[in-house]
Amino acid sequence: MGLNHGNIVQVFDFGHMDGEYFQVMEFVDGQPRSRVMKQLKAKGLSWMPRAARGEHRH
Repeated sequence: MGLNHGNIVQVFDFGHMDGEYFQVMEFVDGQPRSRVMKQLKAKGLSWMPRAARGEHRH
């Protein structure tokens, strides 16, 4: 059973070979996360979701 949602990347395989760990996942088109985080920081914005900062309310 697996999750299939537009906001969740699919992982196809993972393992260990020649002393290195690897993960095979679907290609997600867009900018690298590091670039997005730098752009947000330059604008004084946080990349961390509100829920992770404890701001989530029911």
